[in-house]
Amino acid sequence: MPDMELNTAFAIFGLPFSSTPKEVIKQYRKKARLYHPDKCQDKAAGHKKFIALKTAFDVIIKYVESNKRNQRPTAAEIRANKEPERAAQDHGAWQLFYDLFEAEPKPERLAIPPPPPEPTEAQRHMMDTQRVLSSTLDSIRQKAAPSLPKSIRTWRQLKHWLEDNPVEAYPMEEILKLQAVHCAHALWHEDTSSEDEAHPNEGGRKRKRHESDSESECNAEELTSDDDDGHDFRKYYGRNVSSMHAAGADVDYDELSDEDKDPVPKDAKQPPPPKEWFRKQMGFPTLYQDRLVRVDRAKEEPAFWG
Repeated sequence: MPDMELNTAFAIFGLPFSSTPKEVIKQYRKKARLYHPDKCQDKAAGHKKFIALKTAFDVIIKYVESNKRNQRPTAAEIRANKEPERAAQDHGAWQLFYDLFEAEPKPERLAIPPPPPEPTEAQRHMMDTQRVLSSTLDSIRQKAAPSLPKSIRTWRQLKHWLEDNPVEAYPMEEILKLQAVHCAHALWHEDTSSEDEAHPNEGGRKRKRHESDSESECNAEELTSDDDDGHDFRKYYGRNVSSMHAAGADVDYDELSDEDKDPVPKDAKQPPPPKEWFRKQMGFPTLYQDRLVRVDRAKEEPAFWG
């Protein structure tokens, strides 16, 4: 129960015992403006009332603050009130932990890039042909290092250089091998381009060619077609089958036509051997046969082959 001094102090302020600290401070400022010595006509009486007001304020504010501390909830009550909120927060944290570490990861979360596409049959063939061309040119460059400049890196550059600088001691078997590789490469491009024309709706047949392919391909001016069986390579290398055989190339006469087997004077330029000879020289018959089988099956089963 409040003591006598506290009752007198609340009586001076005119406030109930349940007043808050804000209400006490507001009432003190209002009373202090009334009883301030500078505003009272009787300064001595105003000074006494101002001192009594200050003393009453100290007593009341001390009682109100202590009462507020006593009315605070205990630690157990605080924990009981915060338990539902804390439980909800803990549940959300554990759910996040489960989503991150224990749940099955989704493909879009992993962000794993797809594997690169496998090269097509034509791309593998072109890569193999370029590798053979490079190795053959390197071997030729090593055998003819004193006379062959280092700037020659393709068969076309070698052909033009040989036309301007004929060399008798040059490794002719390597040149013939390089010719066979180059012609087989050209024939392969001809077959794939004709196949693309037969399937105009298949957009996946467009192939990217390396910059070096442009140098190793045959020019349209240098490859002129005489008939449907093959190309006329006389402008390209100007050698007949007998000269190839004399130079050491393995010529299978069973694969040649009757016209190619007929004896011809050395000065006359022979038509080129058929495409099968180039493929056999380079080891491509299996690849060619597989492609023919695939084309035949595509004609029979268009729905399966797209």
